[in-house]
Amino acid sequence: MRRFVPNYSYLQSQALWRMELVFVAQGGGDNNIFTPERLHTIHHIERLLMQHPQFQQFCWKPLEVLRDLPLGPSYCSPPSSLLSYLFPSERGGRIYYDGMGPNLADIHGALSLAITHPQFYWYVDESLAPDRLSSSLLRSEIQFGAPLPSYCSLQDRPEEQRSRFRNFVVQYADILAQQSTSQVKVLYGGTELFDNEVRQTFHRDMLLALISGGCITLLVYFLTSFSMFLTFFGLTSIGLSCLVALFLYHVVFGVRYLGILNGVAAFVIIGIGVDDVFVFMSTFRQASHLVHPVQRMVYTVKTAGRATFLTSFTTAAAYAANTFSQIPAVHDFGLFMALIVSCCWLWVSILMPAALCIWTQCIDPQENSCLKWWKALAGLPVSHSPLSDEDDDVTLLSVEMEPGSCDTDVDAAILSLSVETSLSPPEQGTSGMVSTYLQWALRHWVAEPAVENRKVILVCVLLQIGIYILVLLLSAGCCCLLRPATHAPLLFRPDTNLQTLLGLRNNLSAQGISCHMCSGPLLTVYVSKLDLGASITLYRFSLNTSMPSPWKSLSPRNGEVPSFQAYVEPHSNFSTHMTVCVSHPSPRWMITSQSCDPRHGWKSEFSFYVASAEQQHSRRLYFAQHKLSPHPSRVCAEPPGCVISSGPDGPTRGYFYTPLPTDSTSTKRSRTSGFNPCSGGGCGQPAVRPLVDTGAMVFGILGVNRTQRTDNHVIGDMGSVILDPNFDIFQEIGHLCQICKVISANKQLVKPGGAQCLPSGNKLSFILPLLHPDCHSLPEPNLLPGQLSHGAVGTHGGRVRWLSMAFESTTYKGKSSFQTRSDFLQWETFLQEQLSALPESSALRRGFQTCEHWKQIFMEIIGVESALCSLLLSLAICVAAVSVFTAHMLLLLPILLTIMGVICLVVAIMYWLGWELGAVEAISLSILVGSSVDYCLHLVEGYLLAGETLPATPEHTMDLSAKRQRRTLDAVNHVGVAIVSSAVTTVISTIPLFFCVIVPFAKFGQIVAINTVVSILFTLTVTAAMLATMGPANFHRPPGAVLKASLAVLGTTAFGVALCWATRTSPWHTVVTM
Repeated sequence: MRRFVPNYSYLQSQALWRMELVFVAQGGGDNNIFTPERLHTIHHIERLLMQHPQFQQFCWKPLEVLRDLPLGPSYCSPPSSLLSYLFPSERGGRIYYDGMGPNLADIHGALSLAITHPQFYWYVDESLAPDRLSSSLLRSEIQFGAPLPSYCSLQDRPEEQRSRFRNFVVQYADILAQQSTSQVKVLYGGTELFDNEVRQTFHRDMLLALISGGCITLLVYFLTSFSMFLTFFGLTSIGLSCLVALFLYHVVFGVRYLGILNGVAAFVIIGIGVDDVFVFMSTFRQASHLVHPVQRMVYTVKTAGRATFLTSFTTAAAYAANTFSQIPAVHDFGLFMALIVSCCWLWVSILMPAALCIWTQCIDPQENSCLKWWKALAGLPVSHSPLSDEDDDVTLLSVEMEPGSCDTDVDAAILSLSVETSLSPPEQGTSGMVSTYLQWALRHWVAEPAVENRKVILVCVLLQIGIYILVLLLSAGCCCLLRPATHAPLLFRPDTNLQTLLGLRNNLSAQGISCHMCSGPLLTVYVSKLDLGASITLYRFSLNTSMPSPWKSLSPRNGEVPSFQAYVEPHSNFSTHMTVCVSHPSPRWMITSQSCDPRHGWKSEFSFYVASAEQQHSRRLYFAQHKLSPHPSRVCAEPPGCVISSGPDGPTRGYFYTPLPTDSTSTKRSRTSGFNPCSGGGCGQPAVRPLVDTGAMVFGILGVNRTQRTDNHVIGDMGSVILDPNFDIFQEIGHLCQICKVISANKQLVKPGGAQCLPSGNKLSFILPLLHPDCHSLPEPNLLPGQLSHGAVGTHGGRVRWLSMAFESTTYKGKSSFQTRSDFLQWETFLQEQLSALPESSALRRGFQTCEHWKQIFMEIIGVESALCSLLLSLAICVAAVSVFTAHMLLLLPILLTIMGVICLVVAIMYWLGWELGAVEAISLSILVGSSVDYCLHLVEGYLLAGETLPATPEHTMDLSAKRQRRTLDAVNHVGVAIVSSAVTTVISTIPLFFCVIVPFAKFGQIVAINTVVSILFTLTVTAAMLATMGPANFHRPPGAVLKASLAVLGTTAFGVALCWATRTSPWHTVVTM
């Protein structure tokens, strides 16, 4: 860099970072951002950002900004904004388009000047047109430069520079968050600012997990009747299962990352894990009359271990069905949940029996002593822990040991239990026994009303079943009314800066356009001189009026030119490029029409555009370079003053035409307030909207070979291209040009100027149009100056193997995927009509369309369909597993009807809440089956256990109906406390998720809570009523029945697989392949 040049530093000279601003019109009336009130608000915000105390240390300082006098010696680049035209500055009788002026110019005139630049469309929305200068938003961008002070270059400690900038720019978040008004909503972003806000949002949501963890700990402590020891080991077993599952997930299965859904799995596993813990504790409590610790532990492990294994296996299998999903997030979530449920059962089965044994022998006496001492001080009656042997709870089961009861290999019932006919309410002395109160409440408020009153039992059951059928029908009807999503998936709350900014991206035109130098078309070159006291005078060319001593300004005499105006880019006929070079190490200035020669010490200072022939409102200036050292250049108004070298005109000698400067009278009349740069009609024609976001029509490619891929993960190998060996571009060039013309002429599908038939910047693009008459007058795309081609061509071995045409679609990207699919079908139908009209031998008939947007919409569509298929597959696996474990149709039926009722009612609640079926909601449904089967399967397992422990009574003393009712009542007594405690814990743990800003977190929390409440209600009502009505009274699950059920499931599965294989279809196969 040129540190020797006055008023210039190499620091912060390269634009490296940026901050994006979007100002959205809001409030009543016309939502046009170009109103005086809104523009003054935006101008105030931009000035406020530049007044930050540290702005000078990070702002972008390009050399071109030196020409702007109002910016002062700091010469920080102003925001790249249309306000450059709307708030110009005036200095020395000249107008500077820098946005730093205090007064608002004429809005229509300023916009008419700005729209002559194609980059203008970057700042506004898609609705703006030359005949309608109205936009609902206005974009702005602030550039920040590097290297920062105290750093030598961009490569000097780059991470440290980035960290310093990050610490600076995040300070703007709090400032900008307070700038929105009733008329203007301020959105802010940029790489560092946006990423920082996402991180902060994620961390704030994760802090809610701490609140959830605290609530869970207190609740488990309460439900264990205030036992710290059991609470610690119960939660520890769940925590260890998470760690082991993570190890298997990362190391064994090779998944290297954790997604959002995996974070939600932590909340889901809490309910499942606590369920297993409470089942062990409940079973251990109900075996309190077994005096010998070994007998009590054997009974607990065998009974609770089998019950939790059946439910855990079924739940894990239901979650594992999601591994067949084509969406990687759902696939990984299903795998992780299956692992964590399995590990949770293993760790609970290992830790809880040991913890309960240690607690009974060592901890419980100490806790009871402390309890007695505390209540003695308070004058309260003493009570014991509900798990202790001194529990004064009414005995649920009276136990008589049989010989050989310690033999764990015996599958028959190890205990002969007689069921008491009633339970008394807890006495005042048992006020600390939480589980006892809960069990008493379940028996008298849930179980007994459902099964005990023999006279009204049939009416009650029929009423419950009737209500269930009515709710099921209404829920199924609401499920049919649930609409597909009408908007793109939400990642954050709709009212947040993050989500609003993401949503507006679909309405922002030309995301790839940036305009850093749109501060007006003209620049002023100032000339000063230095008299060395010899025959040679040095001349200095600068974009800044300030000059160091002893340089002096010129006077407009003797042919000298103090300053002249030129264009910063080609403008009309002012297209001759001139460069000002400076020498090194001694600074000398030269004007040339060629590039600077670094071999002789010349480097480029700045450049401008002038005309080579006389234009209207222009003047001719002469320039020449002295042939003697130090070879100075001079610009003068007449030839005699510039005859300082002999010979013909060359790169450093000649003349050019510059636009006339504004005269003094017009300068005096020019005011920035209401200034109209187009008052004389000299702004020129509006630029057309440039081509930015395109799709492609591809020929010469048959598809993608993905046979070598080992999984369906997005991070995996994308496959290899399959080329069409019959594609010959020289034979098909005529058909290619015809197809391109027809597609570009379809205004319903293609935007005006949005077609590029042949790639630009390639030799073939000049040769191919000459080969066929149909290739003449091909539509020209609206490209930005210097913009790369959107079309592409692939060559191999000197032969063109494939070609892609580029088209900008009229499809609006803010719609949902299901709505956008109709646009895709319109494109596909139209293209197939054109391709089918080609000769049968043409290789172009195998062409296809593709674009990034189509891929995104089909990812969501396939995601929703895949989630629904996973839901059905989970249900099928659940039914198969339950069929084997229950081994009886009348036990399978209550579970199946309960799950169907839960799913339908949950989806109906989603409809009543106004939700739509999008990607987030569909993926959330993948947890329903796995979470719904747990409670009802526990109740059925309790029903089977009650049959094994039912006392041997003569058949005439208890009829079948009474046996069903008694077994159902015993099942509720046995597992009711455990499943209700688990449900309450799960709901409490998910409530903090309701307040998350990240929408998938909030939606998952709401669905888990709704599903848990509905599932426990259906279990305690529908499942209990069905078991009491139609449950098998004398069924004890013999091994033969389990074997028959297994064979039936295997046969049904084999038949289903064969049927699917025979009728296998893939409706989206073509789309995905393309």
